Amino acid sequence: MTEQRTVAENRTEPADPALPAPETATALAHLHQLLESMPVAVVATGQDGLIRYANHRLEELFGYSRTELTGSPIERLIPERYRKLHVEHRARYGENPHVRAMGSGMDLAGRRRDGSEFPIEAGLSFARYGDETIIISSINDISRRKQTEEMLELRVRERTRELARRREVSDGLRDTLTVLNSNRTQDEILDHIAEQACRLLFADASAIYSVQEEGHAFVLETGFGLSTEAFEKTTSPSFATMPPKGKRLTVTNG
Repeated sequence: MTEQRTVAENRTEPADPALPAPETATALAHLHQLLESMPVAVVATGQDGLIRYANHRLEELFGYSRTELTGSPIERLIPERYRKLHVEHRARYGENPHVRAMGSGMDLAGRRRDGSEFPIEAGLSFARYGDETIIISSINDISRRKQTEEMLELRVRERTRELARRREVSDGLRDTLTVLNSNRTQDEILDHIAEQACRLLFADASAIYSVQEEGHAFVLETGFGLSTEAFEKTTSPSFATMPPKGKRLTVTNG
């Protein structure tokens, strides 16, 4: 009887393989405590891609509670159109875990609980606890930075267009001065000026009139891009019809 009792007392129950070893559980608890104190959103997953832990910053950023996320695939946090590709990337990373700093040049997007999407940058690291490798992702919302970058890019494009515009005006004025100082006829010079006016002012048509003091008359000297239809559309009764070049057009008051 004594021998049987001793054997029974020495017999221990086998460890539950689903539970982490005591030392591993302690280390994971320390990891959770560390991740919770970080100022950025952090999510920890196993090599199977299932979420093991999410800190409160991640809850705030994505709108999920950590209870909702725990045990879910990490792909739950990215837009659906990228999920299949992300699974492939995740599998490759699991074969060769390494540290990847934030701002690595990849365009990434996150998906909130309400379905809205936003640009993110993500850094990756890993830690081994016993036989398990934990993948740690730190995530930043870069919406404001993207907006600033887009605004700066728009300003650069606008400035580039403005500089090009100034060069075009400068070249046009230089060409006009060259023509004015040339031996061309008056008609050729006026034709050139009318054409340049359209190009530099982005106008569909232009006309040059001389003003006659007597009779309040305008004489059409030249035009570029003009048509009878263009004159018919004008709201001024003085330009109801297009006069032939060099003919008088009387402008009435009122």
